[in-house]
Amino acid sequence: KSHLITRDELIIDWRLLYQWAKLIRSHHDQDYSLVVMSHGVEQSFLNCIPYCRFYFSITATQEILDEFRPWLCPFDSAFNDAMYFFDLLLPVNLPPNLLNQGFKLWLSEFLGIWESVSNNPDWEVNMIRIFCFVAWYNIGYIDWEPWLSRIFTRFLKSLSLPVGSLSIAAQKKDTYPIPTVGSLIVAMMGNG
Repeated sequence: KSHLITRDELIIDWRLLYQWAKLIRSHHDQDYSLVVMSHGVEQSFLNCIPYCRFYFSITATQEILDEFRPWLCPFDSAFNDAMYFFDLLLPVNLPPNLLNQGFKLWLSEFLGIWESVSNNPDWEVNMIRIFCFVAWYNIGYIDWEPWLSRIFTRFLKSLSLPVGSLSIAAQKKDTYPIPTVGSLIVAMMGNG
């Protein structure tokens, strides 16, 4: 309940949460690791992190970008980890007076990466979730117009709908999560 405690009253260090999330992601299935947690505790912790993002410091977005930008090569397996941690840690629900230190630092870059890689990689679901959350928490503050045709083309392509009398071959991987895509579409419509 972020309305009970303001950002001025509480600042959470994202690096501490990242260290624990990295530990869970790297060793969640290893019985011989030094830190053993039940699956329920691990999942509860990972579910808690998005609620903590509101309380990250003002500079957290830039710090997170600086930490993971070296991993942003779509042809490297580390890219999947980077998108996972961006999805988990990027503060997408900043107040309007802090938007210049939030999504404006990375949104066009991420949209460009997403547009340039169209082979349905594993990290794409994380990217769509990031877009969904940033759109949802910033309704009316983002101009989606330049990207709409490309975004909807990708969504339609992922649905593998038949075109005319021809049917499109089913994709090898799952399509985008429908609830996420639905929320993104609604949020992109804005408040007008």
